[in-house]
Amino acid sequence: MKLLVCFKVIPDLDQMAAEDYTVDERMQVDTSFVRTMWNCFDESGLEFGLRLCDEAEGLNLHLEKTALTVAGEQAELYLKTLNALKYDRTVRIDNEGRDIRFMPEGIAQEIAAYAKENPQDYIIMGRQAAPGNNGLTSYFTAATLGIPLISNVVDLHLLEDGRLWAVTEAGGSLYGQTAQSPAVLVIGNAVISKLRVPTLKDRMQYGKKNVDITGAEILKTYSGENPSGMAYINRERKGERMKATGQKAAEELGRWIKERRSM
Repeated sequence: MKLLVCFKVIPDLDQMAAEDYTVDERMQVDTSFVRTMWNCFDESGLEFGLRLCDEAEGLNLHLEKTALTVAGEQAELYLKTLNALKYDRTVRIDNEGRDIRFMPEGIAQEIAAYAKENPQDYIIMGRQAAPGNNGLTSYFTAATLGIPLISNVVDLHLLEDGRLWAVTEAGGSLYGQTAQSPAVLVIGNAVISKLRVPTLKDRMQYGKKNVDITGAEILKTYSGENPSGMAYINRERKGERMKATGQKAAEELGRWIKERRSM
């Protein structure tokens, strides 16, 4: 069984202050001074890939897992980490510095082209990723390949016959279903959110394994949407700080809640 897990490395936007969101003439915001990180939904997907491999060993099944990203050289360190975590293959489709923030269809076509050349049983993708959070790449990928898609997956397990048991969330309820190959599985707020850390021994033994780098041939000629303007959205919430403590604080909070309910 072959499994392809797609991921994206993103800037940690929580490290940026409101005044840092200055848009330049290219309609971009400088994020070079903040650390990068795994996109949270993709990180869950990558850990699911490892957990499915663990389950495959217990079922005497063979699972070949590949991690893929469409990115520049900033993703190299993350790919080496995945090598150390014993992903069988790591692939970087080099965007060659192109602005691909608003090209979900083009990115999906690159992923689909790889999957056509290297057939996969299942493709795991995160629900969305900053900047942009368009949530469309997985849907375009499934549509391009002409295969089913299961959205908002929160848990995954491998069955004895090689199919996957997917738990999805909708409207606050959980639903279980069997995923038949081939399929795209879109990870939402999963039960696992952190990727395991490779040991120093595995970093030394596997971390230097080569990363397959290919050119983004489709994106070279793909013209995505060009933003006409960008603005910072202030998501701060109003609040009040109580000076009282103990019982007085509880009484003051009760009065404050009653006042708000009557407004």
